Parts: sequence; structure tokens; C-alpha cells
Amino acid sequence: MTNPARPLDLRALATGHVCVHVAAKDDAGALAALAAVEGVLGPAPWAFVLEPDAPGGPFEVRVEVPDPVLAPGLAAVEGAWFEVAEPAGLVEAVDRGWLVEEREVLDGVRVSRLLVGDEARQPDLHRSSGTDAELVRLEGVLAAAAAPFPLIAEEQAAGLVPVVHRPTGRPGVEVWIGGDPLPERRRVLAALAAAVAREPLLVPALDFDEVLGALVVRAWLAVPPAPGLPADADLATEPDDPRWLADRVGHCAELELQVLPATNADHDAVVDRVTALAEACGLTGGPPRWLQVDGRRRFAPTWVGELPDAEALATLRGLPGVARVRVVPGMPFGLEVSWPVSEPAWRMEGGVLWQRIHDPVPDRDRLEEVVERPADERDHAAAGPIAADVRPILDSTGRRGLEVRGGAGTLGVVGLHATLADAAVSHPELSWIGTFGFERSGVVARRWWRDGVDPGPRRWAVAR
Repeated sequence: MTNPARPLDLRALATGHVCVHVAAKDDAGALAALAAVEGVLGPAPWAFVLEPDAPGGPFEVRVEVPDPVLAPGLAAVEGAWFEVAEPAGLVEAVDRGWLVEEREVLDGVRVSRLLVGDEARQPDLHRSSGTDAELVRLEGVLAAAAAPFPLIAEEQAAGLVPVVHRPTGRPGVEVWIGGDPLPERRRVLAALAAAVAREPLLVPALDFDEVLGALVVRAWLAVPPAPGLPADADLATEPDDPRWLADRVGHCAELELQVLPATNADHDAVVDRVTALAEACGLTGGPPRWLQVDGRRRFAPTWVGELPDAEALATLRGLPGVARVRVVPGMPFGLEVSWPVSEPAWRMEGGVLWQRIHDPVPDRDRLEEVVERPADERDHAAAGPIAADVRPILDSTGRRGLEVRGGAGTLGVVGLHATLADAAVSHPELSWIGTFGFERSGVVARRWWRDGVDPGPRRWAVAR
């Protein structure tokens, strides 16, 4: 919560991706706060009004800000404060209690860690050895705050390590504090929070963990993120291609129809209109999605079920307020448990509809459990045109497939596009639905043969 005596902290705005929170005494105050936020942003159908955790506690309004240009105007909303926006799946996992957050506000700085059961969640980070004068200065600031406990550094190396959160591109720094600081953990964290509160280069947030008797602390830079691991394609550049629809029965039980309203103001009316038609077609409401459209994030309701017939689909696309309808594969077989918090993405490359599943609980992608198998003539015929290395694989249900692995250059959009296009070889017996996910070394892309294997239950592993 904010401290009324403290000026509103605007450093998170520098990241360009923020969530505004507003405290309120009661339900009426929360609704008034939401109205004040929407007075700046316009209609925000994705907003949450959170009830108190305990009797007598404050209500809270939480609204992600999709357009960073509008964020400064929210500073005038009474009781507001800013945090860097977290991915939607991560927020959902915390709200459901699948991730437990230990959180405290010290000196206006959020100090927290996430637990999976009794174990600390390990975020997917890239660690670099690079440094510059500002990072050297920042190392000194944090070292002075942590004293007398020292920053741990390897010989002739810095005690502060630049990090990037790979899925989102969020840059930060990580320090390990030694000298048995754990008995005085809160005092050390409070001292670090006080330093962060005065440091313009950092947003007011600290993540921490305990590893091998050391205190591990991460702070995040008040700068825009670098490109993260490529996720959903931009709808403005993605063509509709129906070839994959016939292969859906071997991949997932249902399709997902993502309905993009023309504007956020059209959202509620679009939901009402589509729901009436969807129910007649046997569709049910699905999880909302944030879609990329012309490089901007747009909020879209979804429905799941079987594909409506051509006439009903044309009617749906022509409803007032509907800008676009995208049809994609839904939940893959075997991911029933993790799907409610999963962050799926879809890309059309070479006529193949590729699906990526990021799981925010381990903060890693999910890939099918597979083993290598001997190649047959069909594998050789399909793999011949593929420039990258290919290996024949077998999943947990006996389904045969081909796996293509890319190197470090495939962790960006250009390299990913090239690899998926390379793997999208045309063969009459290969499915037009593929899966991809990112390991540390690069992308892993998979295509499957249409062998009539019972689709479930498949087993999925966490990418490493």
C-alpha cells in the first residue's frame, strides 16, 4: 500500500508496462476508484476489484495499463500507486494460490518472493558478465546497504550480476549476500529497500530468495524491457489458414475463438452479442487473452468448443463491434491441470499453426515428454528439405514425430521465424499443427505424424 506522507513513486512508469493499484476503504470507494481510473484509461473490462484479505481491511482496485502514454494521467487518482505489470498467467497463479507470495512493503519498496509449495520459484533468467560505470556505482550502493554482510563475487568478478527475465525481457541486477545474513534477513532487506527507495535507476521492488546460506536479491531497472522470448504473433500480420483444422482432433479437444472488439468500449456489447450466438453453437466462455494488434496489446474475450458452421462463423465475424475473430487450437491433451494459468501463444509459419505453452508456475515453457527413436523412410523423406538438425521422436502415447532444434539465434523473432518456417515442410502425412518452446539453448519445434494414435493422456515436461 502507499504511504500518504510519501510522494507518488513514478519510477515504474519508465518501464512502459505498468499496473495501477488503488486502495479504498469499502466497496463503494473501490467502485469510485475504478471509475476514476476508467476516466483516464477509458473502459477497462480487464480490471479487478479485490476484496479485503481480512475483515476491516482495505479494498483494492488493480488495472493493467495497456497504453503507456495514458499511465502518467493516473497519478492524479487518489490512493493510486504503480507497479511493473506482471504477466497475466502469473497474476492468475498467485490469485489462485498456486504460487504463494510473501510480500512486505519497506520504505515504499515492495519486498517479495514467490513460493511453489515450500520451494522458492526460480525465475527464468539470463545472467550476463557485462558491466558499465552505472552498474559499478549501483553495486557500491547495494554493498553499502548490505554491510557488514558482503556481496559474494567470484575472483576478479563483480558482486552484482546483470540479469534479464527471458520471457518478458525485463532487465535487472542480482546480488548474493554472504556472511550468514539469514538470521538478520529482514534487517538486511530493509536496508536494501531503503537504498532502492532513493535510487532513481531502480523501480521500487526487490525479489529475494535464500540459497545455500546466502541471501539472493534481485532489483529491477527503471527502463523499458528488451525483447523477450517471442510469444504470440501480431494479428495484423497473421493470415487465416484453415489447413490445420482437420488435425485438431489429434492435438486438443476444443478450439478457441478469440473475438477482438473494435474498441475497449465495445467489449461488453460484443460479449452479449457473441454469447447469444455462441450458446446456440454449443460454445462456452473461455479465458480472456491479451492479443498483439499492430504492435499494441488488446484485450479479447474468448469462447471454446467446436468450430461453428460457415454461416454462423460469418455471422459472428459480422456482428457490430467485432473487429476480428481468430480461431486457434485450444488446450492440448495432457495439460488439463496447468491450463487455467498457462500463457499460450500461436504463430502461423509456413502454413503450420504453431502453439507455445508457457507455464508461469515454474516460469518455463511446457514441451511434450519424448524419447528418441530410429528413423524410418518416412522420416528421411520429410527431414530431407529441413536445413536444421532433425531427430525422430516418440511421445508418451506412442505418437511419432519429428523434432527440430535451433541455436541461440532462435531466441529472437527473426531466428524463430526462420526455424519454424524451415520445420514447416510439406508432407501429406504430417500434421499442420506443431508445438514449440524455448530451452536455454534455443527453440524446440515439433511436428507429428497422423498415425491415428489415441491422443491422451499425454505427458508434458518443463523445458530446460
